Amino acid sequence: MIARAFEIEPVPPAGELCGSAGGEAREETGAFAGKPWPELEPDFVEEHRDALFFFTPEAFHHYLPAFLDAPLRTGDVDSLTVHNVLFTMKPQGEPNHLRFRRTRWQLLTKLEIAAVEEWLDWLLSQAGGAVFAQEIAAASSAIRGRFWWKS
Repeated sequence: MIARAFEIEPVPPAGELCGSAGGEAREETGAFAGKPWPELEPDFVEEHRDALFFFTPEAFHHYLPAFLDAPLRTGDVDSLTVHNVLFTMKPQGEPNHLRFRRTRWQLLTKLEIAAVEEWLDWLLSQAGGAVFAQEIAAASSAIRGRFWWKS
């Protein structure tokens, strides 16, 4: 469903990947330069999982499916990659953090949102710990309640 939902669009130009300041942000996002999301291996995504926090909204939109796909391919539902994705869905935080998240999640189409909902359902079915299940449920509530798509 992820592959069907997230059509392969042109890879964002290297100069338009990083939406944050600092060397770490440029290094993490720069690793994705010229790489379409379907070609990214789960190990690569896990190694550069923090790029998710540094991407521009357009780069976030392009590479999000790789972050969703990685745990499906490895079966590692408790990876740091998964926790990073869930953290980006978190509907609490400082106004700047909420604005940062909203500008990224608002780019998703209805079909892409449905794929994220399906991914969260799968993740919840795999979750072992109660704390992790609560984290998934909170993310799912934000997505299903269309928290990020309200003006």
